[in-house]
Amino acid sequence: MRNGLLSKPCNETVYTFPLFSAGVRVGYAVMLICIIAASAVMYYEQKHIPVLGIILGCFSFFVLCYKDQWQFNCTAQRLEYTIGFIFLAGRKRYTFADIETTETEYFTKGKTSFMKCIICFSNGEKKTIALFPVRKTALKRQWEAVSMLFQSRKMSTDV
Repeated sequence: MRNGLLSKPCNETVYTFPLFSAGVRVGYAVMLICIIAASAVMYYEQKHIPVLGIILGCFSFFVLCYKDQWQFNCTAQRLEYTIGFIFLAGRKRYTFADIETTETEYFTKGKTSFMKCIICFSNGEKKTIALFPVRKTALKRQWEAVSMLFQSRKMSTDV
């Protein structure tokens, strides 16, 4: 039964939905380096501690170290939610058997269309996995694959 829950293409796949993408993290890393360099120059030339640089640097460091992601591991048939700082992150694990189905909601804010990805647990609880613009095709494809996984599983249990 365990192997029957998954389709062949998903067996060796891990789908990840992070709060901050790799591109955002790289951008904040570059910004942090620039802030540190500018603050060092300011302190060297004026012997003045740059308070704004410290505040912006701390925020950039927070974005770099904060982890909030959902990860679907098809091999282990497990869903893992990680939240917190990288060195103090908490994890919550669910089995695929705990998940009943998925839902996708679309809405528009301004001129941008968004996609809200939700998982529904067997106990009636719902969790938002991701919220992103529809134009992000890679995330959209990942969510469609995850949705198909649980939709096909629901159909096989209904029969």
